[in-house]
Amino acid sequence: MLARFDSIIRAIVHKIALEETQLCQRIGTSIHDEDDFTSRLADRIENAIDGVIDSGYRWNVVTRKLPWRGSSSEEKQYGADLMIVLSVNSPDFSVSKGVLVQAKILQNVRELMTNFMYPTFTLDNHLRGQIQNMLQITPESFVWVYAEPGVRVMRAGTLAGCGNHRTVLEVENRSLANFMGQFLSCWHGDYRFAAADKNSLETVAREYNAKRAVLISATSDRDSGRE
Repeated sequence: MLARFDSIIRAIVHKIALEETQLCQRIGTSIHDEDDFTSRLADRIENAIDGVIDSGYRWNVVTRKLPWRGSSSEEKQYGADLMIVLSVNSPDFSVSKGVLVQAKILQNVRELMTNFMYPTFTLDNHLRGQIQNMLQITPESFVWVYAEPGVRVMRAGTLAGCGNHRTVLEVENRSLANFMGQFLSCWHGDYRFAAADKNSLETVAREYNAKRAVLISATSDRDSGRE
């Protein structure tokens, strides 16, 4: 990403971190499952970023949720809980790319080590299958572990190679703020996940089998008709 975006990315990440903290405190009370948390987190990312104007650019967020039940009320099988797409358009820099995310919630913080650096959960067959589904689509796939102390991010490709509980504890993980900062700075992302508006976002989400999608876009304030 261009250096001119550094300050706004830091500000955006700070806002996301504040929203994350408030949301994680509700785990085990008003939030009990991954889908609910992911939905609320997507909304809070939108609240943190949508409408921000900085350095001549306007940031907007669009979210789309695909129906998870079919006409026969059968749950559809998705490759990921969430797709996040970043689209930046400027006179001298343009990019569109994204990542896939599978969520895992831990409601009992006693399952966690003191500093929450190593999420202690078991890679059961269901989660392994979800990880493999994402990796068949893109190596830019991640597992987000939700727990009261915060959200930790782990690479799906690394988890796929874990053979037991101990190796899961040893997998490198990062905070959500750290991950989002790197994503917005273009250190992560699959460039096949290109979307420019809510319609193309839904098309991409369907193509790559994501249950929910978030499009973060930055466009020249001048190009959007603003002074």
